[in-house]
Amino acid sequence: MEQHPHSILLIKDDFSQYSNRFLVYDDPRWHCRLFPNLHTLIDSEDANITNIKRHISMYLKSQTAESCFVFEELHTKFSVSAQREKTYLHRFYRCKISGNAETQKDDFTIDGQHYYWMSIAEMEQDAAIMQYNSDIVAFVKQNANF
Repeated sequence: MEQHPHSILLIKDDFSQYSNRFLVYDDPRWHCRLFPNLHTLIDSEDANITNIKRHISMYLKSQTAESCFVFEELHTKFSVSAQREKTYLHRFYRCKISGNAETQKDDFTIDGQHYYWMSIAEMEQDAAIMQYNSDIVAFVKQNANF
């Protein structure tokens, strides 16, 4: 069984007291909002964490104050783009960012990429998110005690 490993970055709105919001971005390929994500480097966990920090620095213009693995889910679902079932190994990482003036706004754009802070409840009300990413939202909701 071929696995497709992806790292899902769970960046919480640590700038607002008692916030329950996560960072998502407008994905032009899927026409919906997704958690930041990238292919997992399976060679070593240290290499993957370094890659995550580089990704955050490059795309959010922010430093990573902390980044750690929190859980993983192996599951099979229909891939719309490949038009077949695929097995995904999603590894979820809690990332705390130092932020900047832009990242502390409710929604913001950096280098043409639009980002939003959304709660799980708001994601569950978004039809496009639920069409393409309901499994990921459910995994985060089930494991939100991090």
